[in-house]
Amino acid sequence: MLVKDLTIEELKLLIQETVAETIQSLLIDPDEGRQVKPEVKQQLLNSLHRTQAGERGISALGSCKEIGLELVMTARFARIQKSKVKSQKNKKDSSP
Repeated sequence: MLVKDLTIEELKLLIQETVAETIQSLLIDPDEGRQVKPEVKQQLLNSLHRTQAGERGISALGSCKEIGLELVMTARFARIQKSKVKSQKNKKDSSP
């Protein structure tokens, strides 16, 4: 059957079913029922305690440097900064 052969009600039902299936597939937890390894759990707890104690973690840029993405992040950061400066300049130019 082709879409052009569907009634409006049939098309609506098809769309509703498709949306419901899509939403359901997005809400499924792929890790449900899996156990966290004790060492990973301990690392997460340690990180939480350090954060609660006020210790700052590694910045996004620092993390990227550690795994070799420094150039990508530096370029992206530069674009963001440039965009912020341009936005601030536009605000100043448009103010009375």
